[in-house]
Amino acid sequence: ALAYHKSLNGAWIDVTGAQVQAASLAVSAGTEQNPYRSTAQTLVVTGAAGGVAAALNFGIAVNASENSARITGESGGLKVGSGVNLYAFGNTEAYRAVANAGVGGITANVSVAAATLKSVQKALIDANAKIEIGGSLDVGSWQNVEKDDTNGYAPREIGVSVDREGIPSLKFGTMAEAYIFSASAGMLSLSANTATAIANATGIAGVNAANLT
Repeated sequence: ALAYHKSLNGAWIDVTGAQVQAASLAVSAGTEQNPYRSTAQTLVVTGAAGGVAAALNFGIAVNASENSARITGESGGLKVGSGVNLYAFGNTEAYRAVANAGVGGITANVSVAAATLKSVQKALIDANAKIEIGGSLDVGSWQNVEKDDTNGYAPREIGVSVDREGIPSLKFGTMAEAYIFSASAGMLSLSANTATAIANATGIAGVNAANLT
């Protein structure tokens, strides 16, 4: 099973070849109240009853989404009378779960679960165009921080109920999580399980302007 999430969400202004003037300017990819959100999630459940039961499960959940607010321009110009606010707000997650259950003379399960979070979020001025700002410049990127949270990531719990005897409901509460649950009743039970969770998200807030005043 594979869940690969590579969505693109953006709020961009490109002034290439134009002269843009505004009293004030606000560019936001997502908001504090309604941030951009993306989740890659897979769930595999196997079960068998009989003389021999075997399950071989490989599952990957990858979240490679991008959320960006940008001001760009290879030429032209942007003139703002007062302040410029450039913000990006987003929450990204990757979850993978494997549940194995078997009843029989021989039960064998081999499971590999991998959850990888490699999302990118940017609030960025990246321009060669002339940019004139009469007031303040505020550039910020907030990733995996809920609007009421001041101490770090406040996860949204996702409940996964597996209606099989001996397998509990699962709840994910972190940014990247891989979970394997194996249960069997029989003469012989063999299992080999590997679960890996990697949180490698990138957040950038920056200004790279060749001509900014």
